[in-house]
Amino acid sequence: LKREAEARANAEEESRKRLEQETKAKHDAEEKAKAEKIRQKQIELQNQIQKKKNRLADSMAKVTDSINAIRKSCSYQMNETDDFYSEKIVRTENYRVNNNLHIELYNNGKKKQVFINYSRNDLGCVSYFTNNRSFARIEMENNNVVTIYHTWNMDCFNFSLRGSLTDSAISKLENSPIKSIKLHGTKGDVEIENLEYKEFFMDKLKCID
Repeated sequence: LKREAEARANAEEESRKRLEQETKAKHDAEEKAKAEKIRQKQIELQNQIQKKKNRLADSMAKVTDSINAIRKSCSYQMNETDDFYSEKIVRTENYRVNNNLHIELYNNGKKKQVFINYSRNDLGCVSYFTNNRSFARIEMENNNVVTIYHTWNMDCFNFSLRGSLTDSAISKLENSPIKSIKLHGTKGDVEIENLEYKEFFMDKLKCID
């Protein structure tokens, strides 16, 4: 009876151990399946995020390409030929460079000029008189400096500085973005640094060739 009791006890112990192993194996398999399912969901989510990033990057690239294409193009207020002198007269659009600053380029076949239009009225008049001559000091990012002096009539209604572009000035302007523009009027100066379109001259000087 004792041997039979020990045999039954051993059999029950073996059965218990086997059941524990089977239960543990089943639990481990379920946990592994859950972990794999979570991993797959994470991979799927990461793929979705990456796809959205790619679509956003593509959209941004298209917008950038469109902006660059527009900037590289030429728009004119005037683009015609003077029949009497057989000279081409070109005047670009009044391009926005800053919230208060717009620039035009002009070529009448003999000389090239730049019109720098400042919309605020804190500079006074633009003057061509030598004792208080208005000018625009344009500093480039490569540290070159171009100074444009006002050569047209005195104007106290709008600050519209109009000056000639020499070959030397054009060479400097078309080879570097603008760092800052300092404007001098009869009442004072202003230095504009937060420019939205620093590549203006690099993109647009070709429009008046």
